[in-house]
Amino acid sequence: MWLFVAASVQAGVEQPTVASCQAQGYAFDALVAAKLERTMPPKSWQKHFGYMGSVIKRRVVDKNVPGAVVELGVLSGGTSRTLRRFIDAFSPGRPFHVYDSFEGLPARVQADGVQQRAVDGKGGMAVSEENFKKGFFAHNLTLPEGIHRGYFGNIPAREYPKPIAFAFFDGDLYTSIMQSFQKVYHKMSPGGVIMVHDYTESGLFPGAKKAIDEFLADKPERVHECFGILALVVKQ
Repeated sequence: MWLFVAASVQAGVEQPTVASCQAQGYAFDALVAAKLERTMPPKSWQKHFGYMGSVIKRRVVDKNVPGAVVELGVLSGGTSRTLRRFIDAFSPGRPFHVYDSFEGLPARVQADGVQQRAVDGKGGMAVSEENFKKGFFAHNLTLPEGIHRGYFGNIPAREYPKPIAFAFFDGDLYTSIMQSFQKVYHKMSPGGVIMVHDYTESGLFPGAKKAIDEFLADKPERVHECFGILALVVKQ
C-alpha cells in the first residue's frame, strides 16, 4: 500500500507540504498494517497512522531503542488510542504518557501567522480530560500510564519520563512545539524518534515548522524526512 500526500486539507484550508523532504516510495510495514489498519478509517490510516506506526516499528521497536512513548497535544485522543494499540501489539510494557492543557490552545504569536479559523486561537480545540478518557473506555483500551495536564512549558520536568524512545508533537502553534522540544529533546534515547505534525510553511499552522527549524538550528539533527505534513527527526 502506498500513498504520497501532496497536501493536507483541514476544514477547507490547504496546508501545502514541504516538497524537499517528502519520503519517496514509502512502504507501510506489513505487520503493523495487519494488526492496526482495520481499527482506522482508510483515509486516516493512509495519511497519518500507517506512516507513524511503520516508523515506530522499524526505527524504535525493531532496533530496541529504550524508553517511553510520549504524545504532546492529544485533542480527543484518536492518535493516543492508536499509539496504545500499537504499544499493546508490538511493545507491551513500554510506558505511555500524554500531555495536554485540556483547556485548548495557547495564544498565537507572530510566528503563527494570520489566524484563519476561530478554533485556531487561544482556548480553541479544547477537549476535556474526561472526554479523552471516555474514548479509551469506549474502545476497551487501557489509559496511558501518565495523563499530564497543563501547557507543556508549565508541566514540571519530572513529569516527562527519561529515556524517551518516541515522541509525537501535535501542539499546532509555535509556542507549543518549541516547548515540546525544550521539554523532551534532551531526554530522547539515541536513535529515538520525534515526529511533529503541521510541518508546513503556510496554511493553518506555519509556526510549527518555524519552531522546529529554530530549535534544531544549533543541534546536529535536522528533519530526516516528512510524509505529508508529518516531520521526522531522529535523535543522534
